This record gives sequence, C-alpha cells and structure tokens, in this order.
Amino acid sequence: MEVKLNSGVGGVVPPSAHGIKPRHHRTTTDETSFQGYAALNGALEKTPDVRPAAVARAKELANDPKYPPTEAIRRIANLLAMNMDSTVDQ
Repeated sequence: MEVKLNSGVGGVVPPSAHGIKPRHHRTTTDETSFQGYAALNGALEKTPDVRPAAVARAKELANDPKYPPTEAIRRIANLLAMNMDSTVDQ
C-alpha cells in the first residue's frame, strides 16, 4: 500500500477569507420572552378541553357506513403501496 501526502494543499482557510460574515443574533430580554409565554399560556387556558360540535361530528362520521368514501380509501392505499419499502421484514 502506498500513501501519497497532499503536501501541495494549503492549510485550512478561515471563514472570514471566504467573505462569510458571522450572523448577528438578536438579543431578547427575559421580559419579552415571558410576555410571549404568558400570551400563549392564556390562549391555551381559554381553549375548551372538549369541543362538543367536533365530538358530535365525529360520532356522526363513525356511525356512517359510507365514511370514509371508497375513493379516499383507494387513494390512501395507492399512496401507501407506492411508498412501501420492500426491504423491511414484515
């Protein structure tokens, strides 16, 4: 086995030599971060745990023998078949 040295290759060029400037990060205060958290937390507290209209709609769909439509099932099956990895053991 023969090893050839790359003696003609220069050293590592620092990033500043490529014209890449370091990104300046915005500084945020703890107060701003806390206000965002407080607003998000307040919105979450106002959201109901259960949405009666959504539950009623889900019950209707679950009792409908024609839901989901046959065409939707066929399309999903085709997507799954196209993306199936044949190398995975079943």
